[in-house]
Amino acid sequence: MKRGLIYIMLIISFGNINAQTKKDSVFIIWNDITKPDTTRAIALNNLIITDYLNRNSDSAYILAKQVYDFTLKKDLKREHADALTSLGNSTMLMGNIPEALEYFKQSLTIHEKIKNKKGKAVALINIGRVYRMRWDFTTALSYYEQSLKISKEINDKYNQSRALTNIGNIYNEKYKFDKALDYYLRSLEIDEDKSGRAITFLNIGNNYTKRKDYTKALIYFKESLITGESIKDYNIQSGALLMIAQNYLDQKNYTEVINYSKKGIKVANRIGNIYLLSSFNDYLYIAYKSKDKIGLSLYHYENSNNLKDSLNVIETEKKLQQIKFDKRRVKDSIVQVEKDLKLKLNHQKEIFQKKQENIIITLVLGGSLLGFLIIAFMVRKNNKRKRQIIEKERVIEKQKLEKLLKDQELNTINAMIEGQEKERQRLANELHDSVGATLSAARLQFEHLQKHVDTLKNKDELFTKTSKLLEEAYQEIRSMAHAKNSGVIAKFGLLPAIEKLAKNISVSKLNIKVEDFGLNERIDNTLEITIFRIIQELVTNIIKHSKATQASISLTQYNNNLNIIIEDNGVGFDSKNNSNKDGMGLSSIEKRIENLEGNFEIDSTSGKGTNILIDIPI
Repeated sequence: MKRGLIYIMLIISFGNINAQTKKDSVFIIWNDITKPDTTRAIALNNLIITDYLNRNSDSAYILAKQVYDFTLKKDLKREHADALTSLGNSTMLMGNIPEALEYFKQSLTIHEKIKNKKGKAVALINIGRVYRMRWDFTTALSYYEQSLKISKEINDKYNQSRALTNIGNIYNEKYKFDKALDYYLRSLEIDEDKSGRAITFLNIGNNYTKRKDYTKALIYFKESLITGESIKDYNIQSGALLMIAQNYLDQKNYTEVINYSKKGIKVANRIGNIYLLSSFNDYLYIAYKSKDKIGLSLYHYENSNNLKDSLNVIETEKKLQQIKFDKRRVKDSIVQVEKDLKLKLNHQKEIFQKKQENIIITLVLGGSLLGFLIIAFMVRKNNKRKRQIIEKERVIEKQKLEKLLKDQELNTINAMIEGQEKERQRLANELHDSVGATLSAARLQFEHLQKHVDTLKNKDELFTKTSKLLEEAYQEIRSMAHAKNSGVIAKFGLLPAIEKLAKNISVSKLNIKVEDFGLNERIDNTLEITIFRIIQELVTNIIKHSKATQASISLTQYNNNLNIIIEDNGVGFDSKNNSNKDGMGLSSIEKRIENLEGNFEIDSTSGKGTNILIDIPI
C-alpha cells in the first residue's frame, strides 16, 4: 500500500492543479507596466502555482522571489502574503522545511494585520502541514483546528473541507480510525468541489485498508475513480487505479490486478507519470508471475526496471539542479553582503569628511592662537577616538561577513550530508527491489527449464539468459555492499531486526547486548517499523554522545504492552536540561511515542550513564 499512499499525498499536497495556463500571455501581463500592480502580481503568482510548483520547484522559487520583491516595493500586502506562501511551498518541495515554516508564519502575520480571514485560514493549514511532516501531530492538529474555526466563521466551505480532511489524516496516522473516518465524512458533507471529494474518497479507502477491510476500501477507491473520470482529472484517476490494483494485490486477486493495472498504464501515459508506469508494471510482473505466464511476467519486469532507471536519471538531474541553485543563492547573498558593507563604509567616510570640514571652519573662525591650539588638541583627540570606533566597526563587519560565510558553508555541507544519507537509503531500497526482482526472474527461468527440459529447443539460450541474470544480481550486490538496509524487519520481525542492528553496530570499544522476555508473537508491521526506528535512533545517540563501552536493549511483552529499556555505561547528561534533549533528538522521539499513546522516561546523570524506559500499548 506504500506506493499508493505516497501518490495520494502528492495529489493532496498543493491541491488539484490541472488547469493549463498560457505562459506567454501571463508573462506579457507581468511585463506590461501599464497594467495595475495588483493584476501583474496576481498573474505571475497564479502561474507559479499552476505551472511551476509541482514540476520545477527551483524555478518556482525564483519567480516567487520576483513577486515577493515587487509586492514589497509596491506595498501590496495581500499579494505579498501570497508570494510568501509560494516561497514556502517551493522551499518545502526543495527540502528546506525550517525556511518554509518561516515563510508561512510571515504570511499568517500579514493576513492577520490586514484582517483577511480566508488568507489566515489557508496560512494556518500550511503551517499545520509543516508540523505534520515533523511528526508533531499535536501542534499540527492545533493549527488545523484554528483554520477550521475561522473557515466556519466566514462560511468558507472549501477551506472547512480542507481542514476537516487534514484533521482526519492526523487521526489516521495515530491509528484512531473511527475518529478519522468521522472527519472525512464531515468533509464530504460540505465539500462541493468534485476534485476535493475524489481525494477524500481516497483517504476513506486508505482508512479501511489500514483496518484490513478491503471490501469497503474498494467501494471508496472506485467512487474516487468514477468522480475523477467525470471531471477528466487524470491525476485522480491514476491514483485511484493504483490503489485499486494494490487492493486486489493484497487479496491475491491477480485477474483484477491485471485488469486495473492495464487501465492504469493507459491513464498514466496520458500524464507522462513515470513513477506510476513503473508501479503498474511491477504489479503486472507480480500478477503474471503468480499465473505462471513467464513471457508476460518478464516483459513487465524489464519495463519496470527501465522506468526505474529513468526515474533515477531524473532524480540525479534534480539534485544537480538543486546544487547549482544553492550555489547561486549562496553567491548572491555573499555579493549582497559585500555591497552593503561597502556602502556602509563609504557612508562613514562621508560623515568623517564632513566633520573634518566643520572642524576647519571652526579653526578659521577661532581668531586666536590659544583658541586654535585648544581646538586643534580637541580635534586630534576626537579624530583618534573616531578612528578607533571606525576601526572597531570595520572589525565587527568583517567578523559578521566571516560568520555569514562559515554559516553558508556549514549549510552547504549539511545539505551534502543529507543528500548522502538519502542516497544510502535509496541504495538499500534498490537492493530489495532490484536484486530481489532479478533473482526472482532467474528462479522463473529455472522453473521453466525444469518443467520443459525435454521439449525445449533453446536450452542453451535460456541457460545463458539465466546465468546473465545471476551475474547481474551478483554485480548489484557487490556494488551496494555498504548500503544500509533495515528491510529485515518486514520479513522476520522486530526482535531479529534489533539483534541484527546490535550485531552490525557493535565495535571493539562498544558491545551491545539484546535481551527479550515474552516476545513470542509478531505485532503490527507498521508499529514494528516505528519502534525499530526509535530504537535505532537511541542506539545512534549512544554511539555519538555517550562514549560508552557497554550497552543493553531489553524488550518485555506483557498483556497488551511492550516495555523497552535501553541502558549504557557512558558519560551521561543532565536530563533536566531541555537543550540536551533537543540536541540529541530526544524531544522528537518523545513526541513519536506520545503519538503511539506510550510513555517515555529518561534517567541520566552526568558521569553515571543513561537509562531510557519506554512503554507502548500494542
